[in-house]
Amino acid sequence: MSWDIFVSRVEGEWIFTNEDLQAFLEAEINLGHWVCIEDQISFSGRIYDDLLFQITGQSLFSSWTPPARVKEIYNMFMRCDPQEEIRKYKYNDNDHFKFSVENIRELRKFFRVCAERDLGLIGD
Repeated sequence: MSWDIFVSRVEGEWIFTNEDLQAFLEAEINLGHWVCIEDQISFSGRIYDDLLFQITGQSLFSSWTPPARVKEIYNMFMRCDPQEEIRKYKYNDNDHFKFSVENIRELRKFFRVCAERDLGLIGD
């Protein structure tokens, strides 16, 4: 299953401004299957969902995550201790990706831009 997470200003469509795109480009985010181009800002939610759920209690497997919830997710990422989160992460047989502190830092950068620009997320 490929579950991608798209940045948007509205539910149901991938809509964002050129300024939004520029903010993501300037943040130099490095996530799995990261796409940051004229008509799409997205990454693979499948890769990060379990880690995000561990830190926030929120799953990325949702058709719409409104901006207010994205801000909450960002705040939870900022309050967590990345080393502790990686230490306590429980891998299972289906995990093909080994998480690192750097992954949490990259997710922080992503959610920071979303929170600052009042962006929501579309799961597709």
